[in-house]
Amino acid sequence: MGSEIRDLLTRLLDAPGPSGHEAQATAVWREAAESFADRVWTDIHGNAFAEINPDGSPTVMMAAGACCCIASAKPCHSSPRSCPRVSRRQC
Repeated sequence: MGSEIRDLLTRLLDAPGPSGHEAQATAVWREAAESFADRVWTDIHGNAFAEINPDGSPTVMMAAGACCCIASAKPCHSSPRSCPRVSRRQC
């Protein structure tokens, strides 16, 4: 894994993003996406999107997980299920 990807993953893991309050984690993702995407935007619900080669063929959509779930990879407690930053219902 390159240092650029490792740095991005570290910043994503360090950004607070509990369910319903993912703005900081989303901002990290948007900043990274702006370096490679043709278009980056956020909808009214705070979901972030990146579009690459919009006129390309074939059209491909990648669905990624919610930013609140990233915290489960680096929990603040011994068990992700006991971590107050992670909603068991969503993660």
